Amino acid sequence: QLVPALPCRDPAYVERIRWLPVDNLSEEDYAREVRRSTVFLNLSMFEGLQTSSLEAMRCGTLVAGFNGIGSREVFVGDGPAQNCITAENGDYATLAVRLEPVLKDILKNDMSAWQPVLQAALATAAPYTLEREERTLVELWRKLLAG
Repeated sequence: QLVPALPCRDPAYVERIRWLPVDNLSEEDYAREVRRSTVFLNLSMFEGLQTSSLEAMRCGTLVAGFNGIGSREVFVGDGPAQNCITAENGDYATLAVRLEPVLKDILKNDMSAWQPVLQAALATAAPYTLEREERTLVELWRKLLAG
């Protein structure tokens, strides 16, 4: 898994960086932690469009994780449109290597190099609102019921 791979590169990655699992938090606590986190690590391999990653992007949190299923066009892991850090599903070693520069910057308390990625992430997540989701569902049901 990822966390055991990190100390092999530098023990400070797990000794000096706080890692917090968010899977059993209340919705309020979850939202608070995501907002104050530097990195949101999503290791889900089977989600379509990873809503939790979009939520983290909207909070200005850097997202790292696996490509998932069906979200490769939204989550861009490299190039000029990069908005997150990605690796192929289940490739913990590659994800750890790609995450390492972020961890070094966290330890230096300097995330300035990641500002373009964070800005791209905010732009990516901006259209995904609750209002849009509601409007889309209502339109879908109207079409189905008219049908």
